[in-house]
Amino acid sequence: MNRVVHIDSRAVPIWPEGQGFDTLDGILHSTVFTDTDLYHPGLKRAILEMAQQASGATRYGRSSGGTKLHYFERWGCAEANLIHERALELFRRALKRATAVADAAWVNVYREGDYAMAHSHCRATASLVYFVDPGDPDADDPDAGRFSIVDPRLARCCSVQEGCLSNSLYTSMTPGTLIMFPAAVVHAVNPYRGKRPRITIAWNINETAIEGSPYPHGITPGPP
Repeated sequence: MNRVVHIDSRAVPIWPEGQGFDTLDGILHSTVFTDTDLYHPGLKRAILEMAQQASGATRYGRSSGGTKLHYFERWGCAEANLIHERALELFRRALKRATAVADAAWVNVYREGDYAMAHSHCRATASLVYFVDPGDPDADDPDAGRFSIVDPRLARCCSVQEGCLSNSLYTSMTPGTLIMFPAAVVHAVNPYRGKRPRITIAWNINETAIEGSPYPHGITPGPP
């Protein structure tokens, strides 16, 4: 039986009937949820409210993705719980695993000028990104604020010469899109130029829990 999350008076399935996923080069998995009207309004409202609370948000430098809201899955927000469970389910389905445990989960709120330098993630089998709101487009730079994979180990990033990074691999940022890739894959976010907050959610997931904290600087869970 498909598990559900109750949002208001409606039972929303964690994995909608017929929901599939695409796989690129055997490592990049993606799916698009089309029922976002049921949970995005409440999800965005909760995120923006929490971003205003000093106890719930951590402001990083512009090059580190702006403002992050850690432990969002502990807010007691049904909409946040739904997308958290969907991320775990994609991990199980795409990698054919019986279990999935999030080592870390956080919301990214990008403001004008924020970006993320090329990086990869530790302590995880897979990293996932969910696009809530891509923010405002930039008429002068269509790639502004875009998520990209920039790893010379991937052939699609080396169109000129094998092993030599020559181009970024951009993914869809349509609201409701969930992507997953090996945590060691290098990725980045181009500088964002819009006025409306650009909102994504990210996870590091393993089959089983890992000992210790994923946050070396002592970040603790925010308000329940």
